[in-house]
Amino acid sequence: KFEIAAAAQPLYIAAISPQIARFQDKIRFNAILYGPGVSSSQDGMREVPAVLPAGITRRTGAGFEEAAYMTSPADLSVCDFVKTNPVMRNFAKEVGGRCMEELDLPKDYKDAIQADTTTFSWWLYSFNHRAAQPGTYYLQSWLTDSVTNATAQGKYEVTLGPWTWSGYASQAVEVEAQSQGTDCSCAVNAQSYKENYPERLGNLDPQLYVEELPGGSCDASPPPATTCVTQARMQYLSEDSAIEWAGIFELSAGRTYEWTFRAYFDGAAEAYGYPDPGMDVFITPASSLAAATAAADAALKVAPASTVSAEETLAIKDMDEQTSQLISFTDPAVASSTRVLLQPTVDGDVAVLTQHVPTEFMAHFLVDRASGEYVFPKSSTLYGELGDVPEEEEETPTASPALPLRTAPWLAAVLAAAVLALAVRR
Repeated sequence: KFEIAAAAQPLYIAAISPQIARFQDKIRFNAILYGPGVSSSQDGMREVPAVLPAGITRRTGAGFEEAAYMTSPADLSVCDFVKTNPVMRNFAKEVGGRCMEELDLPKDYKDAIQADTTTFSWWLYSFNHRAAQPGTYYLQSWLTDSVTNATAQGKYEVTLGPWTWSGYASQAVEVEAQSQGTDCSCAVNAQSYKENYPERLGNLDPQLYVEELPGGSCDASPPPATTCVTQARMQYLSEDSAIEWAGIFELSAGRTYEWTFRAYFDGAAEAYGYPDPGMDVFITPASSLAAATAAADAALKVAPASTVSAEETLAIKDMDEQTSQLISFTDPAVASSTRVLLQPTVDGDVAVLTQHVPTEFMAHFLVDRASGEYVFPKSSTLYGELGDVPEEEEETPTASPALPLRTAPWLAAVLAAAVLALAVRR
């Protein structure tokens, strides 16, 4: 969702997908633009297909009456469709028979995990549109299989902005754009989205990405499974609650599960560091998160009763016996990750409620030590202040027409039919 201020306002729309082998030449970008005066007669627009891929539904109702369709050009081997934009033409080059974006980031880049890196992405779409009339607009986008045209799994990001710009939107605009009420459980930072530089994520095993999102056409039989799901974002459990995340894991008695927290490499400082030195947790057998939230909320408001360090085991106790536990992370100068263990004594669901969001440490999954199987939560919830804008940014004006909005990484399998609340590129 975004606003257009004037008739015939330049509106640049683009999409790229990170260079990941399992998605190469297998996906195409598709979108429906809704808004006042939107028509297939406009340059670069088409009629919305009468039949859309399974899982995609054209929106109806107030604000969605006028619409048009856009899709990837037939030939993605050359960059002519990108070079019409005076900014993005500088980030388009033909490599190995494919139009690519090459992004070189300096050592002082604001996102330390990306500082001093070079990455490539495939161009999927780029067009200098014009908005017909001022008002509220929506962009609904998805990926399709390049052969079957069925909805497909993949990763992509969308840019919205004027035809030219000289910077990115403010933090306040980013917060506003991303206050949509859900978050994706995958692609939690720029490197995990691009699947590059695993050493910068505490030497993360790249197989995780395949387990989360294997890729493929969603009309396959059976369709490719994915653990990438949208997480509900809820208001804090209470006024002074310390809980930011909760999840349910299905675990088996007698198994040992590894829970690994990773330090990130700071490209500018050339050193590893954790977002926080440790994390309080509350772990108990529970059939639902609702059954555990009151006890956990109370427990995390007081100092933890015990501390667990690397290779030690977290206690899993009944709710009336359980207290909070502190996971103390290993000094990143000694090791780039900290692994703790869970060893359930009975089969069943285990509720895990945490002081910080595990994805901050690439710790949103467990690994069965014996089999190597990845174990993801059956369900999860985020907690926070909804719609908060950082205090230092409260006086920042809304997006300047000279600044583009670029979405955070969206996963097509998850958000295929969603009308995206557009987010600023991180």
